[in-house]
Amino acid sequence: MIDGVGGERPYNPERTGLYTVDELMDGYSPETPLDSLDQRIGRFYTAAGGREPTDDDEALAQALHDNRIQRALEDLVRTPEFDARNIVGIMGSAAAKRTDADYAETARLAWMLARDGMVVATGGGLGMMEAANLGAFLSGHDHVDIVENALEILRDVPDGYKGNERAYVETAPHTFLYEDGDGYVFMNPDNYEQVTVPRDILGDQSVYMQENMECMLSLHNGVPIAIELPARVTLEVVETEPVVKGQTAASSFKPALLSNGVRTSVPPHIVSGTRVVVMTEDGSYVERAKD
Repeated sequence: MIDGVGGERPYNPERTGLYTVDELMDGYSPETPLDSLDQRIGRFYTAAGGREPTDDDEALAQALHDNRIQRALEDLVRTPEFDARNIVGIMGSAAAKRTDADYAETARLAWMLARDGMVVATGGGLGMMEAANLGAFLSGHDHVDIVENALEILRDVPDGYKGNERAYVETAPHTFLYEDGDGYVFMNPDNYEQVTVPRDILGDQSVYMQENMECMLSLHNGVPIAIELPARVTLEVVETEPVVKGQTAASSFKPALLSNGVRTSVPPHIVSGTRVVVMTEDGSYVERAKD
């Protein structure tokens, strides 16, 4: 009895390479078509709680999906810059729910690995594969809070399949319109549809929002889960120390208050009323605005 399933595993769980076609067809004959290794692994997976396709269309899509993963991996290892030491594979059951603790842990793990410069390799399916993709996708954000926010939203979104309809994440540019009591209202310029982004998704970056700002918004089945602001914005310095005679550009930066309430440091020649370019990631000074 292994993992609640009778019998021995028909595969080697510590194997590091993909099975060949010949290996997967081992045991097959026209008289015993269900005795192939591929079929035995499938039955073991299903008995362990895995999910079988519900119809022929889904079964075909799954087979094409698995073949596409193998071809993508083959293309990857043939690239000159390929370095297996920087790749981590995350695989798991497509039957995992977004409310499962393992789903959340997988998303956090993928985020940490990607933040450390690792390439996260996984499938394009549901469950653990979706969680791994989610964490890696959000790795451009410095704080794991963005992952926690996404997980909290996804817990209330129906899992993967609804009939034959697939859940997916769509990322597209959206224009910021205004702030209301529910959050920040954006519009898709292609179809003019509006969507409200909750305040906790923007977090501390909300202070950089400006009317008509274009942001990259990620939606899962129409539900906002992440947002990426422009790397730089232009703001006015409303308060800083006056220029001191004899100071040079090489002198130490001085504190300044920006028009959005953020405190930063600017070169000594910058005076109140000057428009400056700052990074939305941390509010750091980049240059004096050219407009």
